[in-house]
This record gives sequence, C-alpha cells and structure tokens, in this order.
Amino acid sequence: MFLSIILVMALGFIVVYDFGANYAPLPYSMVMCYKFSEFDQEESSVSWCKAFVMPLDKSYHITSISLVNETESSRVRSLIFYLTRAYPGKAYFACNEIPEWSHPLFAWSGSSESQWRFPERVGFKIGLGGTYFGILQINFINETMKEDVRPGVRFSITSDERIVDAGFYALSLGSFPKPNPAIQTTLNLLTQCGQLGLSQGSVIPQIFGSISHMSPNGLRTSTFFDNSTLACDDSYDHYEPYFSPVYNTSITPASTLTSFCSFNVSNGAAYTCTSYIAYYPFSTDKCPSPSTTLTTRSLPCH
Repeated sequence: MFLSIILVMALGFIVVYDFGANYAPLPYSMVMCYKFSEFDQEESSVSWCKAFVMPLDKSYHITSISLVNETESSRVRSLIFYLTRAYPGKAYFACNEIPEWSHPLFAWSGSSESQWRFPERVGFKIGLGGTYFGILQINFINETMKEDVRPGVRFSITSDERIVDAGFYALSLGSFPKPNPAIQTTLNLLTQCGQLGLSQGSVIPQIFGSISHMSPNGLRTSTFFDNSTLACDDSYDHYEPYFSPVYNTSITPASTLTSFCSFNVSNGAAYTCTSYIAYYPFSTDKCPSPSTTLTTRSLPCH
C-alpha cells in the first residue's frame, strides 16, 4: 500500500511524495504552473516568466516531463521550461531577462509533443550537484487571456542514485557575414560539428531528444544527425519553439551533427538559432571546432 502526501511549497510549486512499503527512493511529482498575479496586472505582455527554486536538500533527477491539462488550451501559444544555476534576481520578471547561460529542458507548442519520457534510469540532475533553479515561460495568444487559466509542467523526480546523468549538447550559430537585405531576402545557415568528442566509456552515448529555438525572424529550422533528421519545423513561429523526442540514437566518435536555420533578412538584425540535443551519459567534452557557413540550399523536412 502506498501513502501519498501533497505539500504546497511557498515558492509556488506542488510536490507529491510517494512512500512505498520498502522505503526505496521512489519517484514523486513536482508541478510548476502559471497563476495570475499582481505582476500580470502591471506588465502589458503576452509572455510571462517566473523563477522556481528546485529542492536543495539533496540531489534529484528529473526522469520525465509532461504538460498540465490546461496548457493545451486555446489561450496558450507556447511554453518553455529552462534550467539555470543563476537566479534572475526576482520571482517574476520580463522574459527578455532570462540568464544567458540558461538552457531549455522542455518546450511545447501546438505542433510539439506534450510529454517526454526519458529512457529508463536516465535523468537530468537538479538540487545538490545539479541545477538550482527553473524558469517557466508561458506565451499567451494575447494579453486578455492570462486570467482563469493555469498552464504549466509536471515532472517525475527521483532520488535514486543509480540514475545516469543526461546532458544537453548546444549547437549554436557561429560568426558569419551580415546579409544585405537589398540583395537577398532569406538567409540560410548551416552549423556543423564533426567528431563530437563525447567520451566513449562503458555506456555508448545515446541521443533521446531535440529542442530548436530561433530569433523572431526565424523561418525554418532542422537538425540532422549523420544525415538522419532529428527534428524539423518547416513553418517556424518565434512563439513556437520546436521540441521532438528521439528514439535512442548511438553517438560514435565519427558522428556529425548539423543544424539548418533559415531567416527573414528584412525582419530584425539579430540572427540566432540553437539546437539543443539531449543525450546520456553526460560528458564535459565539446565539439572541438563547430563551423557556420552560408548556403543557398534549403533543407526542408524529409
């Protein structure tokens, strides 16, 4: 028989603990969601961001993520949840103030999956020795749709020390010439990394997810691994980051990772695009020499 205890934490999330007869480190769930507040009355924005403090008493691992029911409503355009070691300085803040070293752990829009189950005994470390803070970003359809709805995310978390640490490999744009809008209307960029450098230990590194994020002038994004498509969005909307779970794909020392990003040159001066690749086991190794090149090719989903 199991006993469940629900605690409402002062920092704004709900934790559900499950205790079993053998008192093993069983999973429990943590919910982080939006709640209309005085901040929303003061801010005229379709985006809402709040920082949450992760449990800090010991190390935990997030082993799956899903949306709470109200997220998939006609009011919410997209949701992004970030992990970061830096506290933004206040609980509620403008979304353009997210710390630069944050990275998305989960992203949802109408075209994305609403649940991400990790491989067995694999998870992202939080708490002691891991990430200390989470940031939830909700993008609404318009300003009038922020009341009476509670979108958010639910995590499965465990304190089991046998969990294998997962990590994200970020493939970002390098330097490139600024295009002339009078000459070209679309900018196509390929960022490639060969010889990923992930250590080959007793466990062969595996890819199990992908998140793509672009600046507002992004048109199309796709990520390829050894010429196979990991993720692709042919009609990118800057409010709709693209997430895709991936069946386990082995990484070899000769593996190549390629990110294609297409931009509207006439709309804005910033051209940013990052593909976050989820893999395990975590390694501090990085790509030795990622390169970004201009291309006339267009790489649609295939």
